[in-house]
Amino acid sequence: MKKKLLNYPGKLKENAVYVGLFITSIIVVIVLY
Repeated sequence: MKKKLLNYPGKLKENAVYVGLFITSIIVVIVLY
């Protein structure tokens, strides 16, 4: 159980990185077009 709780924030951080990259790519597309 403890391992799962420790892994959860790490997964959220990974998701935040992907969301950040996704938002950045959308902004780049808007700026270019």
